[in-house]
Amino acid sequence: MIIFKGKRMKAEWLFGAPKNTFVKMSDNGWMNSDLFTEWGNRFLQSLPRNDPQPHLLLVGGHTSHVYNIDFLNMMRENNVTVFSLPPHTTLGLQPADRALFKSWKHYWRLEGRRISRESGGKRLDRALFMPLFSKAW
Repeated sequence: MIIFKGKRMKAEWLFGAPKNTFVKMSDNGWMNSDLFTEWGNRFLQSLPRNDPQPHLLLVGGHTSHVYNIDFLNMMRENNVTVFSLPPHTTLGLQPADRALFKSWKHYWRLEGRRISRESGGKRLDRALFMPLFSKAW
């Protein structure tokens, strides 16, 4: 899930997006409870059908995660235990940042520096975001 700041999305912003990426808008460009619940629905769809095994989902301590009763109930009903890391400790404790996203962040920075040099430091147009994101991904 990628969240852009704004009210309306333009179709050209999606060109070049990685497979299974979905884009949403929020007033401030940040996650909120409704968007996180929608992400939770997509997460549940990605789990194996009729899987009796319990699942564990690690989340950060953001309020859209830990105070989101709809999301928590939905996870519980689908045999997913939600474990929240303490707020403001993710720099040291965030397992996804330390392992899963480490290489992506490295390539994102490289691509960001490259595009900044090529554009003379101009602001990145949203229509160019997905190709840049996909290359780093």
